[in-house]
Amino acid sequence: MEGVVVSCQIIVSALALTISLELETFAERLQSMAAAFHNPQPGMQSDAIPS
Repeated sequence: MEGVVVSCQIIVSALALTISLELETFAERLQSMAAAFHNPQPGMQSDAIPS
């Protein structure tokens, strides 16, 4: 029974680590997308319609 508890703890720890890494990657992507949105490259600007 003790072995089952230890293996469950290992699985839960590995899952928590995986989720943490995925959230970190997701946060980095959001930051890069926000930076790209706020600082568009010259070729990526939308064409304005002259009035």
